[in-house]
Amino acid sequence: MSPIEANRTTTPAVPGYDVQELIGEGGMGRVFLARQRRLGRAVCIKLLAAEPGPDRVASRKRFEREARLLAMASHPHILTVLDFGILDDGSPFLVTEYVENGDLRRLMSAGPMPPARRRSILAQIGQALAHIHAKGILHRDLKPENILAPTDSLVKVADFGLAVLEGDRDRLTRTSQGIGTLVYAPPEQQAGGAVDARSDQYSLAAIAYEMLTGKRPVGSFKPPSEVAPALDRRVDAVVMKALSPAPSDRYAELAAFLDDLDRALAPPPSAYLGRALVAAVLALAATAAVLVARTPWVAAPPAPPPPAAAPPAEPTEEFRRLTEIRAHEIWVSQGSPVGEAGEAVSLANWLAAEEQVRERVKQRAFEIWKSQGSPSGAVGDSLRESNMRLAEAQLLREAEQPAPAPR
Repeated sequence: MSPIEANRTTTPAVPGYDVQELIGEGGMGRVFLARQRRLGRAVCIKLLAAEPGPDRVASRKRFEREARLLAMASHPHILTVLDFGILDDGSPFLVTEYVENGDLRRLMSAGPMPPARRRSILAQIGQALAHIHAKGILHRDLKPENILAPTDSLVKVADFGLAVLEGDRDRLTRTSQGIGTLVYAPPEQQAGGAVDARSDQYSLAAIAYEMLTGKRPVGSFKPPSEVAPALDRRVDAVVMKALSPAPSDRYAELAAFLDDLDRALAPPPSAYLGRALVAAVLALAATAAVLVARTPWVAAPPAPPPPAAAPPAEPTEEFRRLTEIRAHEIWVSQGSPVGEAGEAVSLANWLAAEEQVRERVKQRAFEIWKSQGSPSGAVGDSLRESNMRLAEAQLLREAEQPAPAPR
């Protein structure tokens, strides 16, 4: 048996981990499911494939670069790196969190997604891309198989095997490292040309096109709404611009693409208002029930309410981020369940988080209104929306502020 064949069939011994089974294999290496002995948790261990000669040195450099960039890219929507080391035979290994629910390809293969979930997933991928671009990292291999799904509504970008710092992009492209995957890689990357943040933008747009239409943007493809007539036609201009063959014809900034895409995927205001009306009726009914059930000695005079804020056309990015943070806190408080157990509580956690965040925003907006002198009439009306947005911004800053170091 050759050394390469032996490497493929042997279960490695990794200090501190019980390696259980091979769960994936690719050009750069193999991925094993393992158990971390000290913490008793499931993890993934990626091992570099054995390659003789000078290719081994180049592969090891790429592998170490992947570990370093993944560690730099810490974010809620990016796979978490836990450990990196070298085995006794000199082979490097990378340990990451284990995601057992599959990837975005599995979610897409299960059938049409609800529009709200589809929109949320694209926003999460966009947030991850924006984060790594801010650190000077290009992913260069964004595709459904490289986007893991801990639950059916939460995703994490993974596989930084082709990722580079922008300063290294030209050198690595000239050596034909990082051609990417056909369909998702932009033309300039497939041709071995210069790449930049607009290349990752193209890949995300290709994923969006496939999620929205069920078709891949290959050859001469139609605008999304011509393939899937139920789509809002606003989506066409956004996605087709980001899929332009020439980088100069795409969005100059990823943030502009993400904003336009999110707005195009938002439900029409009439749909939101319909849901808001139902929610308002249910809330009033619940409030009435609570008031009736209260005993006289518990009841207290209610505080004067601030001017009621009209519901926005669509939840803001700050509101969605606050909800995401709160839903994660709820999930952690439940013991961080995964698999079927995690999926069973995912939607309920999100809805509970939305309601809790909404109440916190209202309370903060009320405090802001009081600090302004409790204005009423036309002045109070003019402050409703701005106070709600200010409340969201304040709460998000507080939520994302690092906890003080223990003394």
